[in-house]
Amino acid sequence: NSTSPATWRRNASQRGLPSGNGNRCAGHGLYSAKAVDSALWGYASEMLSDPAILTDAFKEYGERLQSGDSPTHAKLEAAKKRVANAERRLSRLLDLYLDEAISKKQYAARKKPLDIQLEKHSEELDALSQELE
Repeated sequence: NSTSPATWRRNASQRGLPSGNGNRCAGHGLYSAKAVDSALWGYASEMLSDPAILTDAFKEYGERLQSGDSPTHAKLEAAKKRVANAERRLSRLLDLYLDEAISKKQYAARKKPLDIQLEKHSEELDALSQELE
């Protein structure tokens, strides 16, 4: 069926706008999935089969990691802050319990979600640290 969603791709940036030649896109901004997939596969195959392109891209990636100018570095700093915040909240909760401001039952109920958050943030921090090594 040529009208099923799997056979057409929408050009979201050109939705109903004229193309470069002033004409509207065929199918009101819809393109044959087969044509799109074929074009993308051709481009990807060309990039992956050229050793010079791969070498340059890998070199650039390595330089960005070394310079600290990478999205991963920013994510690592944010993850460190989340871990420190979770640890701080756990410490304050323990202080409340030790000062007898909350019961053991309240302490346990509040501690469990904080432990889960700390574990999640710590795992994220470890993964990001390994990525930058």
